[in-house]
Amino acid sequence: MNKYFLITILLPISVFSQDASVVTPSAYGTSSNNYIRSWDAVKPDGTEANFTTSSPLAHSRITSQYLDGLGRPVQSVVKQGSYPTGGTAVDMVSSTVYDELGRIQRQYLPFAANNTGGNSSISDGLFKLNPFAQQQWFYSDNNSGSPIKGQGETYYYSKIEFEASPLNRTDRMYAAGNNWVNAGNGIKNKYLVNTITDSVRIWKVTNGGANPGVFGGYTCDSLYKAGELLKYITTDENNKQSIIFQDKEGKIILKKVQFSSSDDNGTGKGYSGWYCTYYIYDDLGLLRCIVQPKGVELLQANSWNITWNSNVILNEQCFRYEYDLKNRLIMKKMPGANAIEMVYDLRDRIAMIRDGNMTAANQWMVTRYDSLNRPWQTWLYSSSSSRATHQSSANWYIDYPTNAALSGADLLTETYYDNYDLVYAPGYYPPMYSSHDTHLATPSNTTYPYPQAVTACPMSKLKGKVTGTKVRLLGTPNFYVFLNFYDDYGRLIQAQKVITDFYEVRTIQYTWTNLPYITVHEYNKGAKTAVVVSKNTYDSLLRITKVEKKVSYSGVNAGAMSNYVTVAENEYDPLGKIKKKKLGAAPVETLDYDYNIRGWLLGANRDYAKSASSTNNYFGFDLGYDKNGITPTGGSSLGAYAATQFNGNITGMVWKSTGDDEIRKYDYTYDVVNRLTGADFNQYTGGFNKNAGLDFSVSGLSYDANGNIQSMKRRGFKATSSITIDTLLYTYISNSNRLLKVVDGITADNKLGDFNDGANGSNDDYSYDPNGNMVKDKNKDLQTYAGGNGIEYNYLNLVSKVTFKQDAGNNKGTIEYIYDALGNKVKKIITEGTRIVTYLYNGTSVFRKDTLESIMMEDGMIRYNVANNTLQYDYFMKDHLGNVRMVLTTQ
Repeated sequence: MNKYFLITILLPISVFSQDASVVTPSAYGTSSNNYIRSWDAVKPDGTEANFTTSSPLAHSRITSQYLDGLGRPVQSVVKQGSYPTGGTAVDMVSSTVYDELGRIQRQYLPFAANNTGGNSSISDGLFKLNPFAQQQWFYSDNNSGSPIKGQGETYYYSKIEFEASPLNRTDRMYAAGNNWVNAGNGIKNKYLVNTITDSVRIWKVTNGGANPGVFGGYTCDSLYKAGELLKYITTDENNKQSIIFQDKEGKIILKKVQFSSSDDNGTGKGYSGWYCTYYIYDDLGLLRCIVQPKGVELLQANSWNITWNSNVILNEQCFRYEYDLKNRLIMKKMPGANAIEMVYDLRDRIAMIRDGNMTAANQWMVTRYDSLNRPWQTWLYSSSSSRATHQSSANWYIDYPTNAALSGADLLTETYYDNYDLVYAPGYYPPMYSSHDTHLATPSNTTYPYPQAVTACPMSKLKGKVTGTKVRLLGTPNFYVFLNFYDDYGRLIQAQKVITDFYEVRTIQYTWTNLPYITVHEYNKGAKTAVVVSKNTYDSLLRITKVEKKVSYSGVNAGAMSNYVTVAENEYDPLGKIKKKKLGAAPVETLDYDYNIRGWLLGANRDYAKSASSTNNYFGFDLGYDKNGITPTGGSSLGAYAATQFNGNITGMVWKSTGDDEIRKYDYTYDVVNRLTGADFNQYTGGFNKNAGLDFSVSGLSYDANGNIQSMKRRGFKATSSITIDTLLYTYISNSNRLLKVVDGITADNKLGDFNDGANGSNDDYSYDPNGNMVKDKNKDLQTYAGGNGIEYNYLNLVSKVTFKQDAGNNKGTIEYIYDALGNKVKKIITEGTRIVTYLYNGTSVFRKDTLESIMMEDGMIRYNVANNTLQYDYFMKDHLGNVRMVLTTQ
């Protein structure tokens, strides 16, 4: 009887469903809730009595967490936390509702308090008796200030459903919005155990032998029995499954992602139609190997022999890890690259490390530490000894290699802490660069935003701070020095970088709340100096509302500093999202942003993008997700996107730009694992079609199990019509992820930005170094005339030189990149015949020889116009991916 009773309790048949109608709980009957209230000071004020519920925003921000009788948070109120630009500050409220078992059932989206239902608690930070009715009105179309006005949403909350068992595990989760909590497009979970049909392999690890440092071996000759593993099936909003198998210790053994198989209903599925990743552990629970999906396919096809075909699976499809007897990671290997080796000193710190390229060059990167185990020096050290030999010696040393061994090595960096003794005489405190002081605001504890003094702290407060860094300019014997200065609160207030004939100084003034208020950035090259002063304006919620800059440059107006110019202004909606950005002082352009109920960006200047007659903007775009209608506000429908997506994939994009003012659209398609398979181009001519003769579609995108692209077709416009400009087939080194060649079925070079197969034809195009870096690209003639590597790298795996081949018997030219030992690009040298052009990079500035080219800024760049000896502001129009789609200039 007890058995039947337990089965009845633990395994009931339950019915779960989305909400068929909006759930609006009743108003609360009382406001006498327990609460936790916190004040976040904005203004310097040491008097506790001044922090009250009536404190204004310019003094402190007040958050109240209201609890029910069981101590569960039911309502959070941020006093005047909703402050739309140009509006009035009111309370920001969010609510949580629990089920009868005390579990979170529905979470209602934050909203701005209002007077719905006679509510009078609007901006006092107190408990709201009728938050649900207020929220309904806030998001409805009846509210002209609704952040989702016109989107047709009525479900303003998310929902969680739990399985019917004492474990209280999440069964389904529905996001806010009609297409989720109402339509049932949510994330669904199943908690099961493995079956024999799942065929999960048991992997065993054999260590590399008595000498640590040899990668272990892996074998599997049996399966997990049914019920030995936990099995979690997750179904996403597009009804596609992923499965995780875990052992009793919680380690992931196998992960499967549905591709072409039917759903696993719990009885199990094999490997066919799933992309599978294996995680292999040793007896100590250390992760030793990860086998990629392509590797699992090869294993399945070759009797699960991981050493098949001269270890190609191990070398090309596996992430491998090896440990010593202290469980320290001593070797790791990435697919397609040689191993990275590590040596530890007596204190278990990484003393030496090298990758495949460094091994081939008999080089090691050495790190030395101070007495507090902080990295002090890095060296490039030459040694042909093995890792095991170095480890045997390093076991006895705190500092390894010894000073004597490093006598011929190259010092790369040296980091200073606590004081400036290693740069200057002991006890000396170098002065800050004071020329920036005239640009700083007068410190004030009474005027918002309460700018603070830029004063260096006493030496005693530098403990633990990086005070300076000495960095080598790679390929030279030269070093430059970074110096850092801090205030009493540990904030970096000035950074100096000095190298021969080149320096950079950055000074930062903070508000009392640690926000950067004024930043002065000075760049110098030879006799030329550029100074950029940036000032941020903050609203009462500490959000940036305006960015201003003033600039000076030697030779422009005799080096005089300009007046402040507004480069950007931000306006915010009631939820605190940027709803409008104005670029430039005029402004040059205005970007109006919209978001859906899940906070996903819907586009910028959407009505401009969807209206053929609108000329109010330069660029605009619209993104589709779960809704496919394309209709401008107050206008007629232009049509629809071809599909809908509920998991965050973008189903399509409409855009328009000034010039031809044509409305264009891409419809995107994806495979089951969310990889792009096509982008169908259409232009609006009374409807979205190809009647205009333009077609820039991309189709035929296919991938292997690891996500490596296999094929692609592209269309383009040539002369008077659209044609297929690319039919690409991608070939990889056998059973690897490294691209070997790309062959274009279209032999004509259309000069349309299409792929150029070069003179190499169907022969192999690409070669790689031991680290997996590409060193030759024969399609682009990136090789020497003698057939040598056309792309060279430094020890940081950064491109140091690119050589272009020329068939006339020599090399066409080169591009050299010079870095410092931290990986910062310092110089680019372009050589073509006898013509040499040199670019210098210093922070965000670019100089061409000794002349300023540009200085990057938040939304564009400041450009020096040599022709008329002026400084111009260029503004970047970007899409949702950050791609620059248009540049607007004040020139």
